[in-house]
Amino acid sequence: MLSSGANQILHAAFTPTDTTNYTVASKDVTINVTGTLPSVRYINGTVTSSVLPHDPLAGVTVTKGSDIAVTGPDGKYSFEVV
Repeated sequence: MLSSGANQILHAAFTPTDTTNYTVASKDVTINVTGTLPSVRYINGTVTSSVLPHDPLAGVTVTKGSDIAVTGPDGKYSFEVV
């Protein structure tokens, strides 16, 4: 569970099955959680290509602590945070 606080790390990693045309990539982003949050909330996002901007990336592993999500064909992921 994310608590209120600044400079929390969200990590996304992409490990392609086709290493001929794609390379392994990862990205850490810093997020700030402020204010009072509802009892059930979600972290939603979309992973896009840095080579082809806005092109969604499927199969990217995104982690939040010990929780793991894999992006769908549309590049989207979601974590439920209770």
